[in-house]
Amino acid sequence: MHEALVDLLDALALFCGMSVPDRGPRYLRLAARRLTSPLTPVRENAFIILASRPVQAKPILQSTVRFATNQRRAVAACLALNNIDSSAAADLLQQIAANGHLQQSVHRRHFRAALKQLVGPQHYLREAREALRRLERKPESFRSIAQFVHALDVLMLIEQPADMELCRDAMLVRHVGGENLSVIRNTAFEAAQANEEHICQVRLAAGDWLVKNCDADTALGVMLNALKHPNPAVQLTAIYSLQKLNDDRAIEPLTALALRPTCAVSKDAEILANRLAIKLPDGFALLRSSQRHDISPGHLVRLHIPIDPCEHNPHLVKIERE
Repeated sequence: MHEALVDLLDALALFCGMSVPDRGPRYLRLAARRLTSPLTPVRENAFIILASRPVQAKPILQSTVRFATNQRRAVAACLALNNIDSSAAADLLQQIAANGHLQQSVHRRHFRAALKQLVGPQHYLREAREALRRLERKPESFRSIAQFVHALDVLMLIEQPADMELCRDAMLVRHVGGENLSVIRNTAFEAAQANEEHICQVRLAAGDWLVKNCDADTALGVMLNALKHPNPAVQLTAIYSLQKLNDDRAIEPLTALALRPTCAVSKDAEILANRLAIKLPDGFALLRSSQRHDISPGHLVRLHIPIDPCEHNPHLVKIERE
């Protein structure tokens, strides 16, 4: 019905002497609309029809991606275009990824799968490294800051494991002339007056990536390394990253920083150390080993079994007591 109405309006426009764009055959436009049909056979048939006429289908699919109000239809059109021109499909999907609000849409799962298939993480890893190299030479480059933050947003979206070397370098990047600590606090808490083009966004993005896509031990090591840096701006963003990590092993280094009267972020360190010290323990807190060096997973819980469960359930594996 929609395509028939478009053809009717185009005919009326031609009759009135107006210019009309070439929209392609109606059955191909209809196939592009059916890419998001709830019926699997209809979707599969639409892919087949579009692939059978690549020259005519390519501009239709490109227009569908650019002007679709439904993100799932745009992603489906990218996947269909990938069968015709993979580079054009990847470029269009990168343009969709540049639109931040689309990453939070209800079609996030389909968007993530398409990004992994058509673009992959290597493109955004290269983009992040290039932006970081430019920032090390020119820390006030707003474009490089935005490029780095966007690249890490996409890497977190596709659940790419954190690159330790990249995160370590990003956590230490700083403005040579010094930074206003109140601006960093506003940015970290996303206050109304937050500066979206401040270099601390790079460090905060690296910390978010570590928290979301890295094991706690490795993330803690990178953040504590940044906490030891002499620059208070680096220390402050490390404190906010440790707050998101919420690991009580950071209490001791935070306390040491809080006890330094000349430290500009001693109050921030003290607040976080107190918060981590009074947080509710997890279910294994009272069962952990009392020896500080004993951190292997096998020593986290001491099993005490009054009876042998294998006597009652032959499918259970017999557990040897220590």
